Amino acid sequence: MIGAFLYRKIFPGLELVDRELPCGVKLPSTLWAFIWFFVRQVKIPVFVFFFCGMLANICLALEPWFFGQITSQLAKSVLDIEFPLWPFISVCFGYIVFVQIGARFLFSFIGYLAAHYMMPFVMMIRRQLGQYMFGHSYRYFQDDYVGSLAGKVMEMPDSIRLIIFNLGHLQYCLLQIVMALFFYAFLGADFVLLLSAYVAGSAWVVWWSVRYIGAASYTAVEDMNVVRGRYIDCLSNMFLVKVFARRKQEDILLRGNLRQAGLTAQTKNKLVWRQESFQHICNALFQIGLLFLVILRYRDGSVVISDIVMVLTFGVVITATSWWLTQLLMEFIQLLEEIRNSIDTIVQNFEVMDKPDAPVLRVGTPDISISDLVFSYPSRPVFNGLSLKIKAGEKVGFVGPSGAGKSTLVQLILRLYDLESGNIMISGQDISNVTQDSLRENIGVIPQSSELLHRSILENIRFGSENTSLDDVVRAAKLAHADEFIVGLVDKDGRTGYNAEVGERGVKLSGGQRQRIALARAILKNALILILDEATSALDSQSEKLIEESLKTVMLGRTVLAIAHRLSTLQSMDRLIVMDQGKIVESGTHDELLAQGGLYARLWSLQTSGFVGTVKVL
Repeated sequence: MIGAFLYRKIFPGLELVDRELPCGVKLPSTLWAFIWFFVRQVKIPVFVFFFCGMLANICLALEPWFFGQITSQLAKSVLDIEFPLWPFISVCFGYIVFVQIGARFLFSFIGYLAAHYMMPFVMMIRRQLGQYMFGHSYRYFQDDYVGSLAGKVMEMPDSIRLIIFNLGHLQYCLLQIVMALFFYAFLGADFVLLLSAYVAGSAWVVWWSVRYIGAASYTAVEDMNVVRGRYIDCLSNMFLVKVFARRKQEDILLRGNLRQAGLTAQTKNKLVWRQESFQHICNALFQIGLLFLVILRYRDGSVVISDIVMVLTFGVVITATSWWLTQLLMEFIQLLEEIRNSIDTIVQNFEVMDKPDAPVLRVGTPDISISDLVFSYPSRPVFNGLSLKIKAGEKVGFVGPSGAGKSTLVQLILRLYDLESGNIMISGQDISNVTQDSLRENIGVIPQSSELLHRSILENIRFGSENTSLDDVVRAAKLAHADEFIVGLVDKDGRTGYNAEVGERGVKLSGGQRQRIALARAILKNALILILDEATSALDSQSEKLIEESLKTVMLGRTVLAIAHRLSTLQSMDRLIVMDQGKIVESGTHDELLAQGGLYARLWSLQTSGFVGTVKVL
């Protein structure tokens, strides 16, 4: 038992996936520090991996020397019939033990380590990268292709795994060269000089190539990320592509991205071709030099047949190894650039962060106080000194033209963005001082988009309230008038009712059905603060009336912030806030605002008089 426990601690398997990213840790932004951050979590298996690889490669590098000795012993046995067999047998035995058994056993053990620990290691990195990504602000995910971000989280850990493998292969290649230099030194300085010149020439070729191929690889990776993002953006919005007949136009846009990615990949491949051509020349010159050198040295009697076999075998091994080495280095550089590209995207400063040791929000009386709020998007200012107080249990409706700042205000209350100045207080606590999760756990939201996850109805309603019972879920669905259509759902795999899956972003449901699921989700959360952002905009008039009745029950005892462009849905609110260009221009009840004859009255008049007037047909 103790042995098994220690083994799991030293050589963790799938337990690696359970390792969380330490809270508050910022990933390193430099390349090797970033790689080491993950590798150090499995440093013992990696150390064993490299140590066994070094022993195996040393054993394998002895192969040319053994070939030379075996050839020498065979030649002696042919020339001298009475020559004893034990030297020949001992050399053969050493070759079998060290090269064929020792090296193969060690390589097999390395393969065992890789098979058991590498994929859990990759999964651990993916999880920790995902945890890190969750820490980014809402704005971060609006500024990039979702497919590109997902691709980096999925592919970059594999690049780290391949780098570890490549370092093992590089170790083999370098040990072959070191062992060749060691044995060549016994034959003379001319062999060492020839091999050193070859190594220097090959190193210069690699150095020259890395200067250009690294930058070209980075650009190629970036362009392929754009292609991936374009594909996923198009596929996830296939409804729009179909109904607007945009197949040809989307193909043209995709073709442009593919041509650009193809051009950068072509540029990189041309550089690789040049490097390969120079390497061919270096290999040919080295082997020709070795051939002439052993002929000259054999003619003057300074080398014997065993030396010739060893030298030429090392020559073949080294040229093949150096060719592989340069290919590994090129792949190594490309992998590093892929990781560097991912680092540039993922490891950015968190825009919204919890303060160290931030307490959780404790909501006693759910009142909201906004003081001197200043906030701007990069493209435009929104608020400049906005102040507002909402009493506990008050139902407040926000109205105004598009772009007035209504949705931005509720996003700031949810702390999806940080303020430039001012503060927002909930139950007497500054939301910038409490944890983000505790803030959002105390607020129920029915968003305007009402998008769902590609999961079951049950999981979607429970999203944010995982520990609730099925009876509570059904009760919330009935209040949202969703149970009536849920019980009849059947997905492609035959799952029914609350176990049926809704498709990506809930595309298998209508807009009204999705909005009812979102309403049921908010009802189940049972938070003291409720935000309704166009909560009934996707419903027909009959369903809207039913849900409004349900909302009256749900809103009892809660502080409610409701946004609606359909003003009739806000008439029963305790107070209406009229906003325009980031300012509060009017405040009061429905009747009071109508009596003022201001912006609200004009908006009400537009909606109640209808949108269809006399249309002139051209």
